[in-house]
Amino acid sequence: DRLEPGNDPMASRTSSALATLALAALSTAAVLALGRVFVSGRFVLPAVGAVLLAHLLGYVARTRSWSLIDALSLSMSGLAVYLIWFQAPHTTLYGIPTADTFRVLADRLGDGVHELRTAVVPAPATNGAILLSVLVVWIMAATADALAFWRRATIGAVAPALALFVWASTLGTDSLATR
Repeated sequence: DRLEPGNDPMASRTSSALATLALAALSTAAVLALGRVFVSGRFVLPAVGAVLLAHLLGYVARTRSWSLIDALSLSMSGLAVYLIWFQAPHTTLYGIPTADTFRVLADRLGDGVHELRTAVVPAPATNGAILLSVLVVWIMAATADALAFWRRATIGAVAPALALFVWASTLGTDSLATR
């Protein structure tokens, strides 16, 4: 928490909340780079929602002084709930997943992987592609959060967002290229 070593009460402190917001903003910017990959912006809300929730859950785990394992467990549980409630809500029974929920998610994941391998970019933002992008950006955000706050690898925390940005840029078209 302190910028200087020791226990001096006047030592500068870092703000975990501000650092989390900054990292979430970086992750969100990387997510928006996926605009080069998709024909429409239909992926934006689910993907940005996933990034923000992943960072929020990391922040909650840190403020409660949970271990990294507990935080990752919370993150994976949050991902499961997010996928069920926001990617396949019509298959639940009053919010509780059914067998149909898992079948729909598995089918969409399979469709997303198939589209990744075969679609011409810019690709349509289908349910499968959106589900796959939500998984990728959640893992990116959770990894960045773990690197930044549990491993204290400030520069390393940029790597997941940078990797997503570079990947999206190489797959994407030049219609959204910066000049």
